[in-house]
Amino acid sequence: MLVKDWVQDRVDYAVEDTREEIAQKLIEKAIATEQDYDSLRADLIDFFDVDFADKMLTKYYK
Repeated sequence: MLVKDWVQDRVDYAVEDTREEIAQKLIEKAIATEQDYDSLRADLIDFFDVDFADKMLTKYYK
């Protein structure tokens, strides 16, 4: 593996990890403020994309 490939892998991992942290915080805030599910989902889709939003809602919306 080339150094540039290794660096790109680390960057990709960091970006994905950061996106998940942001989504988790947005979901926690929405739950705390009693934002309805459909509105929260729409906000997450606007900010990220539908697949990622649904993945995060499945993981963190309780």
